[in-house]
Amino acid sequence: MISVPLPLTAELDQRGYCLLRGGDFILDAADRAQFAQLTAAWNDLPIDPYLAEPNRYRFRRHARYKFTGGELVRQPDGPYFQSKKDNKLFGGAERVFAPVGREAGDNPFLLGLLSYNIAQLPGSADGWDVNIHLVRIVGSQDVVGEPVPEGVHRDGFAYVSMHLMKRENVVGGETEVQTEDGTHLMKGVLQTPLDSLYLDDRALLHYTSPISPASAEPAHRDMLLVSYNQA
Repeated sequence: MISVPLPLTAELDQRGYCLLRGGDFILDAADRAQFAQLTAAWNDLPIDPYLAEPNRYRFRRHARYKFTGGELVRQPDGPYFQSKKDNKLFGGAERVFAPVGREAGDNPFLLGLLSYNIAQLPGSADGWDVNIHLVRIVGSQDVVGEPVPEGVHRDGFAYVSMHLMKRENVVGGETEVQTEDGTHLMKGVLQTPLDSLYLDDRALLHYTSPISPASAEPAHRDMLLVSYNQA
């Protein structure tokens, strides 16, 4: 069972964000094996169809879950929506992404992480709608990869969490958290697997800088992005 001996709930409630490093997560051998199996899913992501040429640097899949009665249940695949206010580039219209495959979507580590996260959120521990996005951003000598082409923003949910799966040959990708008036609360790089950032999305904004390769080989940054709304 995944656990973290840190006051995540209190930090979210008081500061609006919490940064955990991969080493903060207490994992057993089964957790680590299931995590390794899960990360393989990022090698099978289709191109994000909403990024026009030549900006073909984002690959993505999406899935929805509902947490009720202490159980996390996958929901039928469906569109993802953000308002124009929250997403200046892609908001205001429903977007349909390729679904997360069944093997990855049922991965015990993934389900355990989502259940752990929900248990830490301030408020009710039951009745949550959850969206997950498996996202790979690539960078090359010719293309700069932009994790958030929309700039500093909020996602339009109650809470969000961002979990690094893998970072390969990457320069950049610095994540920051800001208040509405632009005050910087945190700036840092998610560097090692499972480095994770949790945010009260209603109160704070976030951004991640572009990535480029450290050498001639392409770079990629694999993230599990999760949003949570009380149902």
